[in-house]
This record gives sequence, structure tokens and C-alpha cells, in this order.
Amino acid sequence: MQNNAQQNGAASLPISKNSRIALFGSGSYGTYKGGSGSGDVNVSHVTSILEGLKNANYNVVTSSYLSAQQADYNNQAAWYKATAGLIPFSGNFQYQDPLINDLTFLTNSADTGIYVISRSSGEGYDRTTKAGDYQLTSNEMNNIINMSNHYKNSVVLLNVGGPIDTSFVTQAPNLKSVVLVSQGGQNVGTAVANILSGAVNPSGHLTDTWAKSYSDYPTSGTFANNDGNTNNENYAEGIYVGYRYFDSYNIAPRYPFGFGLTYTKFAMDTTSVNVDKDIVSMNVNVTNTGKTAGRQTVQVYLSSPKGAIPTAFQDLAGFAKTGQLAPGASQNVKIEFSLKNLAAYDVASAAYKLQAGDYILRVGDSSRNTAVAGVLNLDKTVITNQLANEGAPTVDPTTLKGSDNMYTPDNQAAQLSTAPQFTVDANSLQDLNNHASTYSGESTPIYVNNDQSAADLRAKAPNQKIEVVDPSNNATLKDVYDKKISMNQFVAGLTTTELARIVEGNVDFATQAGLEAFVNQIGLGVIGGAATKVPGAAGQTTDRLLNKKVPIIVSSDGPAGLRLPKKSTVNGVDYYNNATAWPIGTLVAQTWDVNDIYSMGQGTAKEMKDFGITTWLTPGMNIHRDPLNGRNFEYFSEDPLVSGLMATAETRGVQTTPGIGVAVKHFAANSQESNRMGMNASIGEQACGKFTCGVLKLPLKAPNHNLSCLLITR
Repeated sequence: MQNNAQQNGAASLPISKNSRIALFGSGSYGTYKGGSGSGDVNVSHVTSILEGLKNANYNVVTSSYLSAQQADYNNQAAWYKATAGLIPFSGNFQYQDPLINDLTFLTNSADTGIYVISRSSGEGYDRTTKAGDYQLTSNEMNNIINMSNHYKNSVVLLNVGGPIDTSFVTQAPNLKSVVLVSQGGQNVGTAVANILSGAVNPSGHLTDTWAKSYSDYPTSGTFANNDGNTNNENYAEGIYVGYRYFDSYNIAPRYPFGFGLTYTKFAMDTTSVNVDKDIVSMNVNVTNTGKTAGRQTVQVYLSSPKGAIPTAFQDLAGFAKTGQLAPGASQNVKIEFSLKNLAAYDVASAAYKLQAGDYILRVGDSSRNTAVAGVLNLDKTVITNQLANEGAPTVDPTTLKGSDNMYTPDNQAAQLSTAPQFTVDANSLQDLNNHASTYSGESTPIYVNNDQSAADLRAKAPNQKIEVVDPSNNATLKDVYDKKISMNQFVAGLTTTELARIVEGNVDFATQAGLEAFVNQIGLGVIGGAATKVPGAAGQTTDRLLNKKVPIIVSSDGPAGLRLPKKSTVNGVDYYNNATAWPIGTLVAQTWDVNDIYSMGQGTAKEMKDFGITTWLTPGMNIHRDPLNGRNFEYFSEDPLVSGLMATAETRGVQTTPGIGVAVKHFAANSQESNRMGMNASIGEQACGKFTCGVLKLPLKAPNHNLSCLLITR
């Protein structure tokens, strides 16, 4: 299958190092490395896009113009920092670009004009559809149109953490290319220069759907304060989030999920499909048919048959990324997944089911550029996992339950007529688990620490083994490690006060250390920074159980690096806590390369050990339900499989350093910052089931290549 997406306009990229560049936009010097709030990282220096281009020896002819503009930028930024910026979680400073007059273009002759659009978001506030956020300002729009009309070659760089309105690609017909550089951490400018020069061939793909208009998203009318109500958020869209909605309701996106171009071309050929019980394995041969070495991502989607249970037009089932392929070179990649992972949840029976009918396998490089690779036939509906209804909403808010007007890929009928057919053994998919709860005399004991608790339990479960543990037995956590006692026995031997101390951490007004923790909480400029062992870290466990061999665990926020105060003082000694600011979660996911994020986890773990951090509060798992969520930049994708595989890789990378770990956070329903501490999220049972994430198999290898930016062209 040949890549038939729109190409790099007039081969405008890459840009020769001999070119003269006219660079515009405050994002060129005020480049955002990431978002604000707990996802921010203090660093010693951020390489801006302007600096990166100069370091790459590009002749930036607008340096004087940018310097004059930057003086005004700096003055406004200083005023913001001294006023509104003092409010916690107030966000990064956002500058409003002035209108560029014709004389500026005329006096800055160049081969290529580049305009940088920058946007920031962060914890504590959501984005808006206003100009200067999701929408462009009139100045930005006019600047892009005029720049593209003036220069023979023109490029827009998007230094943004999430989707914005990209209608400028139609309103500026002479614009040649758009590059999503996202927010690439402290070395973002260097990465941008490498991409623009062709030193690195971009190979990223979107992990979100970019709509033609914000109103195309199913949540646009009710998200956060869009309906004037931040107290209640009804997830009316159900499972139809991102491409699942756009495909199922036949709404054409501007850029589809999984989309991304490179400086070369690739062809894909599915060479084999095998079905063994519930496991589908495929081999896809990828050939570089272009003139530049590069990498490609193979994406496999599965379309489920329509039935009584709502399903999306297609779900991402698996993906794989090739190595660096020279022109003419090929690589065979294997993608394997379980059909059970794509079962639909039936609210009525509280069960995951594979409905009878034909399941269509699709292979491509985006959700809207695939070819049919096979058809799997299941002759009867199968229960793959029987559950029970627990905590279901009183009223299911779901209103979207499928459409009869689904997206139909080009040539689908012809491809289906020649696609290989496979029969799926229904018996191999059946759930064989016994979910009945029973008690027997041979069960594992339940340990309690007083006679009354034991009596209460025996009354409820007379056949259950129950043992009373003496809290004064001096058992330690080391005894658990040495397998002398179980963890249940150890916990049962702790007093109520000791258990409370474990839960509440080290803020304790009865101790000097506890008072110090409170002072750190309010005085170091890091909300949640109550740690004393590493002052300003997000927090730590109590130090009052050291006699029980319970160690002090120190946590630091994430997920783009360790969030610590710029400076802290311990026993009169000043410590400067600049850490590595990695690319934001969304950009990392856009590599579609689990090995890259595994390497990032390894690197962060070494830094954690140096700082004395035990637990990194990451990865962020929330699904991108709506592009206006202020913290989307911390999360990976609108797709749960991408999110799950990336999170698994990052976690395992961190765990390569003994004693260092992560705290996976924001699993679901943290989809807005507006009134997030007081709002009520109402989600249907089936939608909750779609938060299930993928599982990643070892081994993982760390390749010797950098994170690649994503190229989008007109």
C-alpha cells in the first residue's frame, strides 16, 4: 500500500543550510519547552527555536527585528511574573504577537519564511476557544498569509502542547508546509533545527485527531465551562472519543489519528496473517520507496461487526515501528494482539463480548489511510470476561451509541472481495474463569490486630481462616522481605496510629521534622512540596516508622522530568535542583516508539537516584477526551492502547534502576482542570471499560536515535 497522503508542498522541507531564513513569531525566542504546573521542570537553560537555528549555522536575517520585539516580550513577561504569575497554577506567560508590516518583509529578504505559533497550558486551568489559544489571533492569521505570499518558501511551526485551529492552511494558499514541533523539552530548538535541516528525518505520527473545527469534537458543547456548568460533566459521548467518533460518525478531520509525513515514501505489504485461538499475528513488509533514509510506523486497526452492543468503526489493535531504512531497503515487522482485548462491553449483562460477524483487519499509516488485510469470521457471540455491576451511575449519561453513516474507506468493497478469510474458534475465546466467591477452610488467612475485628469477620464468613496478630510483636518490613511473615501479617500488626502515619505522610505538627515539612509546603513555591529529605519534592512518607524498617519514600512530580524547586537549603548548604526537562507526554507518544520512552525512563531513573527521589509521579494516563483539557500535554493520546504501551515502556525503563519506581496517575475522569476538585464526572459503564490499557512485552532495546518531531504538511 503506497502512502497517498498529501506531500511536502513543493519539497519545501528540508531547508538547506545555505538558505537565508526570515524567522517570525514570539515563539521563536520564547519557545515553550512544556506546560505549567506539576508537569513543569526547572532547568538551567532552554534552547529556543531561534537559538537552535543559529547554532545550526542558519542565516536568520530577522535577528534585529526579533531582538527589538523580544525587549517588549521581556518587559511584559516580567510584569506578569510579578503580578498574576504569583498565583499558583496561573500558567505560563502568553505574548500576543503584533501585526508585521509589509516593510518588515521587504527589508528582510530570504529564501524561506518561518512563522512560529506558540501556545501553553497547564495545571489549574483549561484552554479556551478564544483567539490566542485554540484559535489564532487576527495578527497571527494575517502574518502567516502575508509571509506565505512574500516568500517563495514558507513554513509554520506549531510549538503547542495540543491541537489548535489549523484553518490557516486553507486561508493561506501559498503556505508550503506545517511542522508540529510540539513542546520538546529543554533542547527543543536543537531538535527543530535537526528536523528542518534534514539531519533527522521526521517519523512521528499524531496520537490525536485534529479536527477542521473545534465544534466537530463531540464534547465541544459541554466540556468544562463551555455550557456554563463546571459542577457536572456528563460523558455523553460514551466510547466515541477521538477517531472512534470521527470515523463512526463520518466526520472528516483536518489531520486524522496516526497521520504524519516524512521526507521519503514507504510502501507496505501484509505478507501473512495467522489466527491462533484469540491471538492474531501479522507480518507486514515495509519498503522505503523514496530517496532518503527514514522510519515508518505500521498501524493495525480492527473493525468490529455491528450488533446490539455499540462499537466504533475501528479500534487500534497494534502497531510497530521500523528501524532506519535506507532508500530501497525493506523490513518485515510482526504485530500481534489478542482479540479479547478488543471485546465490547455489554452494560446489560456486565460482560465483555465479541459479537458474531466479520472482523476486518486494516493495515496502514493512519486511521484514514489503510488497506484491508484480512477478514476474521466469528460464527457466534462469545463472552470473553464476565464481570459484575459495581458503582454504576444512577443514570447513564451516554447519548452517542453509534451511527448508520460510518466512514467508508476508498476501495473497501474491492479489497474485501479479495481479502483472505479466517475462521475464529469461538470455544477458544470463551471466558473460563469461575467468578463465584466462596469461602473454605483451606483459604488464605485474613490477619487482624484485635479480637473484636476477628469476631466481626467470623460472623460474616464462618469458614474463613482468621488470625489475630499481636501489635507488640516487633515485626518489621524486613521480615516481609526475608519471607518470614506475609505483608498481610505485617500490616495487621501495625496500630491504627501507625497506619494513619503511613497514609498522611510527614506533615506532622507534633514533630520538628513535621513542622519543617509544613514550612516546605508553603514556602518553597512548589505546592505539594512537603518533603524534607529532598526539600521541595512532592512529598515523602513518614519517618516515624523507621523502627519498623519502613523506609522513607520521596516523590517528585512529573511526567516531563523531575519537578523540584530551583534552589533549596539544607543545614546551611544551598542546593540547585535543575533537572532534565524531557519532551511532553504527547510528543513522546507521537514517536510511536516504545524503545525511546523506555530510554527516557532509564535516564530519569539515574537522575532520581542522584537527587534522592524514590518515586516519580508519572506516567499520566488520562485519555485526551477534549483538546481543551489544560493538562493534555502531560498525557499520551486519545487512544488507550497507545497510552498503555507508552506508560508500560516508561515504567519499565524507570524500574531498571533498583529501588526506583513510578506512581501511575490520572487513570480516568481527570479530563478537565475547571473546578476539578469539586466537579462530578458522570460516565457510563461502557465508556469506563474503554480506559483499559495495553500490555507491553519485553525485551525492550534502546536505539541510538533521537526523539523525532512530527511533520504535517499542507
